[in-house]
Amino acid sequence: MNQDQQEAAAIQWWLSAGKNTEGPFPMQDISGWLKSGQLSPDIMACPEGSTTWHRLRDIDEFAELAQTASAPQPPRFVANEALVTDYSLSFEILTAAIVFAVAFSVLNFLFLGVNPNTVVTVVLVVWLAIWIGAIATWAAFHYALWRILPSHFAMLQPNQAVGFLFIPFFNCYWVFRSYVGITKGLNAVADSEEIPGMRANTHLAWAAALFMAISFLVSFASSVYSYLEFFELFFALISFVLWLLMVLEQRRMVEHLAAHNAPLNSHSRLIKY
Repeated sequence: MNQDQQEAAAIQWWLSAGKNTEGPFPMQDISGWLKSGQLSPDIMACPEGSTTWHRLRDIDEFAELAQTASAPQPPRFVANEALVTDYSLSFEILTAAIVFAVAFSVLNFLFLGVNPNTVVTVVLVVWLAIWIGAIATWAAFHYALWRILPSHFAMLQPNQAVGFLFIPFFNCYWVFRSYVGITKGLNAVADSEEIPGMRANTHLAWAAALFMAISFLVSFASSVYSYLEFFELFFALISFVLWLLMVLEQRRMVEHLAAHNAPLNSHSRLIKY
Protein backbone atom coordinates (compact mmCIF):
# COMPACT_ATOMS: atom_id res chain seq x y z
CA MET A 1 0.00 0.00 0.00
CA ASN A 2 1.54 3.31 -1.08
CA GLN A 3 1.37 6.56 0.90
CA ASP A 4 -1.68 7.90 -0.96
CA GLN A 5 -3.56 4.67 -0.27
CA GLN A 6 -2.56 4.79 3.40
CA GLU A 7 -3.79 8.37 3.71
CA ALA A 8 -7.07 7.47 2.00
CA ALA A 9 -7.55 4.49 4.32
CA ALA A 10 -7.04 6.71 7.37
CA ILE A 11 -9.95 8.99 6.44
CA GLN A 12 -13.23 8.36 8.26
CA TRP A 13 -16.59 8.90 6.60
CA TRP A 14 -20.05 10.10 7.66
CA LEU A 15 -23.01 8.25 6.14
CA SER A 16 -26.45 9.70 5.54
CA ALA A 17 -29.77 8.14 4.52
CA GLY A 18 -32.25 10.90 3.89
CA LYS A 19 -32.19 13.12 6.96
CA ASN A 20 -30.47 10.51 9.13
CA THR A 21 -26.72 10.63 9.72
CA GLU A 22 -24.30 8.24 11.41
CA GLY A 23 -20.54 7.85 11.83
CA PRO A 24 -17.81 8.56 11.23
CA PHE A 25 -16.70 5.13 10.03
CA PRO A 26 -13.32 3.96 8.70
CA MET A 27 -13.00 3.27 5.00
CA GLN A 28 -12.41 -0.45 5.62
CA ASP A 29 -15.77 -0.86 7.39
CA ILE A 30 -17.69 0.93 4.64
CA SER A 31 -15.95 -1.12 1.97
CA GLY A 32 -16.90 -4.31 3.80
CA TRP A 33 -20.53 -3.27 4.15
CA LEU A 34 -20.67 -2.35 0.46
CA LYS A 35 -19.16 -5.68 -0.56
CA SER A 36 -21.63 -7.67 1.56
CA GLY A 37 -24.61 -5.63 0.42
CA GLN A 38 -25.28 -4.14 3.86
CA LEU A 39 -24.89 -0.66 2.41
CA SER A 40 -26.55 0.68 -0.71
CA PRO A 41 -24.21 2.36 -3.23
CA ASP A 42 -26.71 5.22 -3.19
CA ILE A 43 -26.04 6.07 0.47
CA MET A 44 -24.61 9.59 0.79
CA ALA A 45 -21.14 9.91 2.30
CA CYS A 46 -18.96 12.77 3.46
CA PRO A 47 -15.32 12.59 4.62
CA GLU A 48 -14.69 13.76 8.18
CA GLY A 49 -13.78 17.45 8.24
CA SER A 50 -15.71 18.22 5.05
CA THR A 51 -19.28 19.32 4.32
CA THR A 52 -19.46 17.92 0.76
CA TRP A 53 -21.69 14.87 0.27
CA HIS A 54 -21.70 12.37 -2.63
CA ARG A 55 -23.21 8.97 -3.28
CA LEU A 56 -20.83 6.12 -2.49
CA ARG A 57 -20.97 5.00 -6.13
CA ASP A 58 -19.62 8.44 -7.17
CA ILE A 59 -16.67 8.47 -4.73
CA ASP A 60 -13.39 7.17 -6.18
CA GLU A 61 -12.51 5.17 -3.05
CA PHE A 62 -15.78 3.19 -3.23
CA ALA A 63 -16.80 3.34 -6.92
CA GLU A 64 -15.35 -0.04 -7.91
CA LEU A 65 -16.92 -1.85 -4.94
CA ALA A 66 -20.22 -0.09 -5.55
CA GLN A 67 -20.38 -1.51 -9.08
CA THR A 68 -19.79 -5.08 -7.89
CA ALA A 69 -21.74 -4.93 -4.62
CA SER A 70 -23.69 -8.03 -3.60
CA ALA A 71 -27.45 -8.13 -3.65
CA PRO A 72 -28.85 -5.92 -0.90
CA GLN A 73 -29.18 -7.45 2.57
CA PRO A 74 -31.11 -6.04 5.54
CA PRO A 75 -29.41 -2.67 6.07
CA ARG A 76 -26.80 -2.23 8.75
CA PHE A 77 -27.24 1.53 8.72
CA VAL A 78 -29.40 2.73 11.63
CA ALA A 79 -29.45 6.42 12.41
CA ASN A 80 -28.65 7.71 15.88
CA GLU A 81 -30.34 11.06 15.41
CA ALA A 82 -33.37 12.60 13.76
CA LEU A 83 -32.89 15.79 11.80
CA VAL A 84 -35.90 18.03 11.41
CA THR A 85 -36.74 21.22 9.55
CA ASP A 86 -40.26 21.78 10.91
CA TYR A 87 -39.78 22.95 14.49
CA SER A 88 -39.81 25.86 16.91
CA LEU A 89 -37.25 26.76 19.56
CA SER A 90 -37.31 26.97 23.34
CA PHE A 91 -34.68 28.91 25.28
CA GLU A 92 -36.06 28.70 28.82
CA ILE A 93 -32.90 26.92 29.99
CA LEU A 94 -30.75 29.78 28.68
CA THR A 95 -32.94 32.33 30.48
CA ALA A 96 -32.55 30.37 33.71
CA ALA A 97 -28.78 30.16 33.21
CA ILE A 98 -28.53 33.93 32.75
CA VAL A 99 -30.69 34.67 35.81
CA PHE A 100 -28.62 32.34 38.02
CA ALA A 101 -25.36 33.72 36.62
CA VAL A 102 -26.40 37.33 37.29
CA ALA A 103 -27.53 36.49 40.83
CA PHE A 104 -24.28 34.64 41.51
CA SER A 105 -22.20 37.55 40.22
CA VAL A 106 -24.10 40.03 42.40
CA LEU A 107 -23.64 37.89 45.52
CA ASN A 108 -19.94 37.48 44.81
CA PHE A 109 -19.60 41.25 44.63
CA LEU A 110 -21.50 41.72 47.90
CA PHE A 111 -19.37 39.09 49.64
CA LEU A 112 -16.06 40.55 48.45
CA GLY A 113 -13.73 40.81 51.43
CA VAL A 114 -16.32 39.37 53.84
CA ASN A 115 -15.16 36.61 56.18
CA PRO A 116 -17.36 33.53 55.48
CA ASN A 117 -17.38 32.78 59.23
CA THR A 118 -19.33 36.00 59.85
CA VAL A 119 -22.03 35.28 57.26
CA VAL A 120 -25.34 33.83 58.43
CA THR A 121 -25.68 30.17 57.52
CA VAL A 122 -28.92 30.65 55.59
CA VAL A 123 -27.19 33.23 53.37
CA LEU A 124 -24.40 30.77 52.62
CA VAL A 125 -26.98 28.12 51.78
CA VAL A 126 -28.70 30.52 49.37
CA TRP A 127 -25.34 31.41 47.81
CA LEU A 128 -24.51 27.72 47.39
CA ALA A 129 -27.91 26.97 45.85
CA ILE A 130 -27.51 29.81 43.35
CA TRP A 131 -23.98 28.64 42.50
CA ILE A 132 -25.21 25.09 41.83
CA GLY A 133 -28.15 26.45 39.83
CA ALA A 134 -25.83 28.61 37.71
CA ILE A 135 -23.53 25.69 36.91
CA ALA A 136 -26.38 23.24 36.23
CA THR A 137 -28.35 25.52 33.91
CA TRP A 138 -25.22 26.71 32.07
CA ALA A 139 -24.11 23.10 31.52
CA ALA A 140 -27.60 22.07 30.39
CA PHE A 141 -27.76 24.88 27.82
CA HIS A 142 -24.25 24.19 26.52
CA TYR A 143 -25.10 20.48 26.19
CA ALA A 144 -28.35 21.28 24.37
CA LEU A 145 -26.48 23.61 22.03
CA TRP A 146 -23.99 20.89 21.10
CA ARG A 147 -26.84 18.40 20.86
CA ILE A 148 -28.71 20.51 18.31
CA LEU A 149 -25.90 20.18 15.77
CA PRO A 150 -26.20 17.38 13.19
CA SER A 151 -23.50 14.90 14.16
CA HIS A 152 -21.44 15.44 10.99
CA PHE A 153 -20.96 19.09 11.97
CA ALA A 154 -20.13 18.42 15.64
CA MET A 155 -16.40 18.15 16.34
CA LEU A 156 -17.14 16.86 19.86
CA GLN A 157 -19.75 14.65 21.48
CA PRO A 158 -22.08 16.75 23.68
CA ASN A 159 -21.18 14.83 26.85
CA GLN A 160 -17.47 15.37 26.14
CA ALA A 161 -17.94 19.03 25.27
CA VAL A 162 -19.58 19.69 28.65
CA GLY A 163 -18.13 17.00 30.92
CA PHE A 164 -14.46 17.74 30.27
CA LEU A 165 -15.05 21.36 31.35
CA PHE A 166 -15.32 20.06 34.93
CA ILE A 167 -11.82 18.56 34.95
CA PRO A 168 -9.56 20.93 36.94
CA PHE A 169 -6.76 22.54 34.92
CA PHE A 170 -7.56 20.45 31.84
CA ASN A 171 -10.63 22.65 31.46
CA CYS A 172 -8.33 25.62 30.78
CA TYR A 173 -7.51 23.92 27.48
CA TRP A 174 -10.86 22.26 26.85
CA VAL A 175 -12.87 25.47 27.12
CA PHE A 176 -11.31 26.62 23.84
CA ARG A 177 -12.38 23.45 22.03
CA SER A 178 -15.85 23.51 23.56
CA TYR A 179 -16.71 27.22 23.19
CA VAL A 180 -15.10 27.78 19.80
CA GLY A 181 -16.17 24.38 18.49
CA ILE A 182 -19.88 24.99 18.95
CA THR A 183 -19.61 28.40 17.29
CA LYS A 184 -17.83 26.89 14.29
CA GLY A 185 -20.36 24.08 14.15
CA LEU A 186 -23.32 26.45 13.94
CA ASN A 187 -21.56 28.40 11.19
CA ALA A 188 -20.80 25.16 9.32
CA VAL A 189 -24.51 24.28 9.25
CA ALA A 190 -25.28 27.71 7.78
CA ASP A 191 -22.50 27.37 5.21
CA SER A 192 -23.60 23.88 4.14
CA GLU A 193 -27.17 25.08 3.60
CA GLU A 194 -25.91 28.25 1.89
CA ILE A 195 -27.90 30.36 4.32
CA PRO A 196 -27.24 34.08 3.80
CA GLY A 197 -26.72 36.62 6.55
CA MET A 198 -25.21 36.40 10.00
CA ARG A 199 -22.54 34.04 11.26
CA ALA A 200 -21.57 33.58 14.92
CA ASN A 201 -18.43 35.50 15.88
CA THR A 202 -15.60 33.04 16.51
CA HIS A 203 -13.40 35.86 17.89
CA LEU A 204 -15.96 36.42 20.64
CA ALA A 205 -15.91 32.69 21.44
CA TRP A 206 -12.10 32.74 21.62
CA ALA A 207 -12.21 35.75 23.98
CA ALA A 208 -14.86 34.11 26.19
CA ALA A 209 -12.77 30.94 26.36
CA LEU A 210 -9.58 32.87 27.17
CA PHE A 211 -11.09 34.79 30.07
CA MET A 212 -12.87 31.68 31.32
CA ALA A 213 -9.49 29.90 31.47
CA ILE A 214 -7.89 32.88 33.23
CA SER A 215 -10.80 32.99 35.67
CA PHE A 216 -10.30 29.28 36.48
CA LEU A 217 -6.61 29.83 37.22
CA VAL A 218 -7.05 33.01 39.25
CA SER A 219 -9.82 31.38 41.27
CA PHE A 220 -7.47 28.54 42.17
CA ALA A 221 -4.66 30.95 43.03
CA SER A 222 -6.92 33.08 45.25
CA SER A 223 -7.74 30.02 47.36
CA VAL A 224 -4.04 30.01 48.30
CA TYR A 225 -3.34 33.74 48.26
CA SER A 226 -6.30 35.66 49.67
CA TYR A 227 -5.06 39.02 48.38
CA LEU A 228 -5.96 37.82 44.85
CA GLU A 229 -9.66 37.76 45.71
CA PHE A 230 -10.28 41.11 44.01
CA PHE A 231 -8.59 39.88 40.81
CA GLU A 232 -10.69 36.73 40.98
CA LEU A 233 -13.86 38.82 40.97
CA PHE A 234 -12.51 41.11 38.24
CA PHE A 235 -11.76 38.28 35.81
CA ALA A 236 -14.95 36.46 36.76
CA LEU A 237 -17.01 39.53 35.81
CA ILE A 238 -15.21 39.95 32.48
CA SER A 239 -15.64 36.23 31.83
CA PHE A 240 -19.36 36.51 32.64
CA VAL A 241 -19.88 39.46 30.27
CA LEU A 242 -18.08 37.71 27.40
CA TRP A 243 -19.99 34.48 28.08
CA LEU A 244 -23.28 36.40 28.08
CA LEU A 245 -22.48 38.08 24.76
CA MET A 246 -21.41 34.74 23.29
CA VAL A 247 -24.50 32.75 24.32
CA LEU A 248 -26.87 35.50 23.20
CA GLU A 249 -25.19 35.50 19.80
CA GLN A 250 -25.34 31.71 19.68
CA ARG A 251 -29.05 31.94 20.41
CA ARG A 252 -29.48 34.41 17.54
CA MET A 253 -27.52 32.06 15.29
CA VAL A 254 -29.78 29.11 16.14
CA GLU A 255 -32.82 31.31 15.50
CA HIS A 256 -31.27 32.35 12.17
CA LEU A 257 -30.82 28.69 11.20
CA ALA A 258 -34.40 27.92 12.21
CA ALA A 259 -35.74 30.86 10.21
CA HIS A 260 -34.13 29.32 7.12
CA ASN A 261 -35.34 25.77 7.91
CA ALA A 262 -31.84 24.38 8.44
CA PRO A 263 -31.91 20.71 9.51
CA LEU A 264 -31.14 20.43 13.24
CA ASN A 265 -31.14 17.53 15.67
CA SER A 266 -34.58 17.03 17.18
CA HIS A 267 -33.09 15.35 20.29
CA SER A 268 -31.91 18.71 21.65
CA ARG A 269 -34.05 20.23 24.38
CA LEU A 270 -33.90 23.52 22.45
CA ILE A 271 -36.23 21.96 19.85
CA LYS A 272 -39.94 21.86 20.52
CA TYR A 273 -42.98 21.13 18.36
